[in-house]
Amino acid sequence: MVFGKESLANKVEIDGMQIDNITEFVYLGSPLTWDNDCSKEIKRRLNKAMGAMDGFSTIWKSKHVSIQVQLKLLYVYVFSELLYASETWILKNLDRLLVF
Repeated sequence: MVFGKESLANKVEIDGMQIDNITEFVYLGSPLTWDNDCSKEIKRRLNKAMGAMDGFSTIWKSKHVSIQVQLKLLYVYVFSELLYASETWILKNLDRLLVF
């Protein structure tokens, strides 16, 4: 993959095999694109976090679970789903509206 360009002018060859140029691939669970567009990843992370929230809906509504436990669950499960690899995101103006 070449970052900043959609394709290479010269072809890369190793042991007689030509290496294909790709525009997107997944590395450590996060998609990387040639133009560093993180919009898909941000939307995917928001959906995963909302899914985690929905999974705990009975706990959020429960009067038997303390607020402290609910906050710990929020930080451990929901925020970790949302913020995984967020330090590598390059935010555009539209992405900032989604996250903040």
